[in-house]
Amino acid sequence: MNDQDRNKLKVNRTFIIKNLENVIDVVDRLLAFDIITEGMKEEIEAEKGKQSQIRKILDILPRRGPEAFKQFLHILSDTSNGFIANQLSPGFAPITGENLTASYGQSSSNDLDLDQLPTNWPNEKAVTEEIKVIYCNSDMRKKWNDQMVYEMRKKIRGKVLVINNKIFYGPLEEDKDEKKRVKLSQRFGTERDEMAVKSLFEQLHFYVEVLKDQKAQDIRDVLQKETEDPLHRGADCFVLVILTHGTNDGVYGVDGNVVSLEEIKTSLDGQHFPEMADKPKLLFIQACRGEDYDFGAVPSTKKDIDDLKSKLEKLELADKNTPDAQLEIKLPTKSHFLVAMASTLDSVSFRNTAYGSWFIQAIVYIFKKYACKEDILSMLSKVNLLVSRGRAYYGDKETLAVSEFQGTLLRQFYFFPGLFDESSSPITHPTS
Repeated sequence: MNDQDRNKLKVNRTFIIKNLENVIDVVDRLLAFDIITEGMKEEIEAEKGKQSQIRKILDILPRRGPEAFKQFLHILSDTSNGFIANQLSPGFAPITGENLTASYGQSSSNDLDLDQLPTNWPNEKAVTEEIKVIYCNSDMRKKWNDQMVYEMRKKIRGKVLVINNKIFYGPLEEDKDEKKRVKLSQRFGTERDEMAVKSLFEQLHFYVEVLKDQKAQDIRDVLQKETEDPLHRGADCFVLVILTHGTNDGVYGVDGNVVSLEEIKTSLDGQHFPEMADKPKLLFIQACRGEDYDFGAVPSTKKDIDDLKSKLEKLELADKNTPDAQLEIKLPTKSHFLVAMASTLDSVSFRNTAYGSWFIQAIVYIFKKYACKEDILSMLSKVNLLVSRGRAYYGDKETLAVSEFQGTLLRQFYFFPGLFDESSSPITHPTS
């Protein structure tokens, strides 16, 4: 920020402190557009009283780069504080339309904001912070009305079905003493994923239903029943989240039998799910897709290895990362699908027994921050990046993972949190 802009804030400091309204909205937008960091947001919110919070904002802003002042003016205008923007800069006119992306600090679909994401994953601070979805500002309405964007207008967009398998009783295998035991371990930490997914999607305007510990045939029956639910008649979107063990053939029911991904997709295609034939269907699957470990590129020096181990041990996470035993995906042949997977074909995925899976926690972290301004493909690229920063150990070898997504969406998909059409016909909301 140049000296002239700093002086404007200084001269008008008392005026701003006395008159600024909607402080929480201002702070949320400062964070959404990367003007402040999460730590700075926490410092502001820790202040007691509105005026103390405003003082903290004014203390921080002069240190936030050459564009911070101009961006602050637009945020003032967008939070019913336009009179303050005009006091600071007489004749100020807010930016609208396509210029907003370049001038207002929003990230383009090609900008991964590398410096804004945690450098290691799972990051204890990131996965334990409050799940609070940032809402769109009014300028996103232009994108909201774009014909090349999927319609997301209902107060309740549709349904999210979560299938969470934790305790397995099959298949059985013989150990070295010829005693039969359950092959698949309990999925400790999956309840954290369930809670996080429910909180995220409820804030994204969905109804969420959770089903626990489903056998393979139960999964088939549930999906069949889902396609017959009249709730979907007026819905904008359907989301399926599966948390379980997997193979390169599909996902495990708790009985140890497998439902293939192709079965799942076919049960939800336009022929079998006519109410959603021309609407987006999002599938998020946390499961391994094989038993291969990715050991990555070997660091060039012993010091590099020691540094990585030190970071993991400091977070006390290295010994809590466990693979989710696997899932095959073919190139989609039906339209309006997006399938996001926790790992690539033949590879394990990781679940932290204390904080949840690398993949699901990355989705929640990215979506709550970026759904207000980015489409789903851009966000899932960020999810891939976060997952790739995870580290675990297989014996004494460091191992990595990366998530993957594929789809046949025909338009851009935005969640548009905070935007809905009052005149749109409501979906048939379940009563229980």
